[in-house]
Amino acid sequence: MSEIVAQSQQITHTNWVSAAELSAQVQQVQQVMAAVMKDKEHYGTIPGCGDKPTLLQPGAQVLALSFKLAPRYEITERALPGDHREYSVNTTLISRDTGQVVGAGVGLCSTMESKYRWRKDSNYEILNDPIPDDYWKNKGKYKNAALGAKKIDGTWHWVKYGSSEKVENPDIADTYNTVLKMAKKRSFVDAVLNTTAASDMFTQDIEDLPLAGSNNDTPVSAPVILATDTQINEFSVALGESSLSQDVVEAKVAEFTRLSTEAAQEALDKVKAQLAASKSTTQEAPQDAAPNMTDEEAKYHENLQNLPDMEF
Repeated sequence: MSEIVAQSQQITHTNWVSAAELSAQVQQVQQVMAAVMKDKEHYGTIPGCGDKPTLLQPGAQVLALSFKLAPRYEITERALPGDHREYSVNTTLISRDTGQVVGAGVGLCSTMESKYRWRKDSNYEILNDPIPDDYWKNKGKYKNAALGAKKIDGTWHWVKYGSSEKVENPDIADTYNTVLKMAKKRSFVDAVLNTTAASDMFTQDIEDLPLAGSNNDTPVSAPVILATDTQINEFSVALGESSLSQDVVEAKVAEFTRLSTEAAQEALDKVKAQLAASKSTTQEAPQDAAPNMTDEEAKYHENLQNLPDMEF
């Protein structure tokens, strides 16, 4: 009996993580945060959620790279009434060195969440004024004045909104890909926090809320230079030539405005290339036969839905 107890104690002791190892792991997270991560890009403070910064997806990716962790996703899709969907994602983190499972996390997102389910149905008046150059960067300012850009019959117009009411999103299928990516992101960040024991420094990922600057006295890196007005306008015009709905275009432009200048140019170049390829394919169609635009539009729509992840 004593031999069994001794063996059990030995196994338990073997599975311990020493204080020195724990200290080294915490120091690694702190060093990566200080040397690589940037406020508002890899982490940020959310108003009303305390002083602890929120770990954003790019920050989780940096930590995973630092600790040599590779994610593996298991996705479960559940159909809900009214063409709604719910995605549940289990993320397993694998050590790149040993191939062993070292951690896991879960995440869930549904089109029933308010920002995906509801849209505002507003009365509007089309104005003769052009869309301001800074609109996509300062939508909130114009929204407070009941002004905005609206896609009508394939053309963008500057409009003034009247009374509005909340209605079900008529294009809920356009949000499926976004909701799936959000579930994956939530699961991945959860797995990284669990595996690296970084929860004492970061909260769970809630990056879909607006960010606010940190109020502490700790020096932070220089601010990231965001997409320029020219890039934003070119991106919005390019998406405006697609068959995407107005809600999807506005959502993608909103994401685009928060990219760094370099990342914005990369996304813009990709959209332009996809648009050019789509037009080229259409022009090469035989003149004596009607071009199969349905397939082309569907392919272009799919390409745009699968743009590089622009959330941060």
